[in-house]
Amino acid sequence: MRRLLAVGLLVTSVGWVSPRPGAAQVQDVVSIRPALTLAGAERLVDAALRRAEEGGWRMVVAVVDGGGHLVQLARMDGVQLASLEIAVEKARGAVRFRRPTSAPAEWVRGNPAYLGLPGIVPVAGGVPLWAGDEVVGGIGVSGATAVEDALVADAAAASVGFPFSEPELPRRRR
Repeated sequence: MRRLLAVGLLVTSVGWVSPRPGAAQVQDVVSIRPALTLAGAERLVDAALRRAEEGGWRMVVAVVDGGGHLVQLARMDGVQLASLEIAVEKARGAVRFRRPTSAPAEWVRGNPAYLGLPGIVPVAGGVPLWAGDEVVGGIGVSGATAVEDALVADAAAASVGFPFSEPELPRRRR
């Protein structure tokens, strides 16, 4: 009985039972953002693999979260090994730049100096995943041509309801 009473006092004194002081202040400096779930990433990969099979393409599909961290990766049999890293980097590039990787491909055509940007992937096949005005992740596909990679990434994103383009965001004042 003494031990139970001692643990009860310790829990109360440490603050595990009562709310922490200052919790309301923290709410003023923290935002809550939507996040991509593992189940969502699995649905994206499944949709991409189905579309790749329909096209007769061997591909790698990578899904990353809003921070560019790998959540799901699938490699079809017989795909080139380089596509593993390429698919992941396409997904990360879409998150970093908040636009499909086909956009940096256009930039580089106009100005090769863009190739010096860190994390740039100037090849179609990476698509950001938008939830409202937040990028919650990205999908990257590699293994076929850039056009086919993009087609599969777009189809997968659309299959679970992600829009094809970024939302209209307010322009920054200069």
